[in-house]
Amino acid sequence: MKRLYIYLLAVFFLFISCKKTEVDATSTKTFQASINDMASSLNTLQQVKFNEALYILKTFAVEGENDVVKLHNLGKLLNGKKTAEILLMADKTARENELEWSSTGPPSLGDMNIFGHEDPSEHDPNDVKASSLSIVIHEISRDSVLGPKA
Repeated sequence: MKRLYIYLLAVFFLFISCKKTEVDATSTKTFQASINDMASSLNTLQQVKFNEALYILKTFAVEGENDVVKLHNLGKLLNGKKTAEILLMADKTARENELEWSSTGPPSLGDMNIFGHEDPSEHDPNDVKASSLSIVIHEISRDSVLGPKA
């Protein structure tokens, strides 16, 4: 029984030690798995910054006509890199493209628009488009002293 326990413990430690600490871009599947392993070792706020860094690198540091090609080129760019190196690359890319983003700053959490410029407009995309609006009210009961009750 003790041998079985030691064997299972050794297998458990083997699986834990298999987490990737650097990008493996031999295929798209291994690239995504290594990115997920690297992100899982970070705390939540660092994960947000890491995802923003990956987005900046995919958008501004690699060329491609669609997302699949850009993802493949991003894998080539990041192959063998660790988390700190990826964040430094994103810092450099953000500076080169005049983005107000820093890997050491707080995560944007949707408050900042680091991925593009927002020009003011007179149209709100959340507005309801309607040609007219009418409200019909039907009284349920009417009190002579208090007026309508509903």
